[in-house]
Amino acid sequence: MCVSISEIGDLDGVLPDECAVRVAKAGADIVGINCFYGPHRSVKILRMMKEGLEKAGIKKHLMIQPIGYLTPEVKGGFPWSPEFPLGISTTGKFKLNNSCIII
Repeated sequence: MCVSISEIGDLDGVLPDECAVRVAKAGADIVGINCFYGPHRSVKILRMMKEGLEKAGIKKHLMIQPIGYLTPEVKGGFPWSPEFPLGISTTGKFKLNNSCIII
């Protein structure tokens, strides 16, 4: 099961480490992050989830499915940025304040 959760937790304030434990105890074979964030942020959150599972003594497969391009650091995630969705071009560039991050 993949979830959308940031480093500061979900909408109810549950942190990634506890979220991973809850998802695993609910029966998920795989625990991970979906495409709400870019690759770097997704790995950071997944590490938090891994630590929670290890502390709880739970072994599960972990995965991420990040967005295929870099995203700005925005509280709550990329869809909350003022540029979303029109800041994304079909060439894979994210436009931010007249500059481009090219992947």
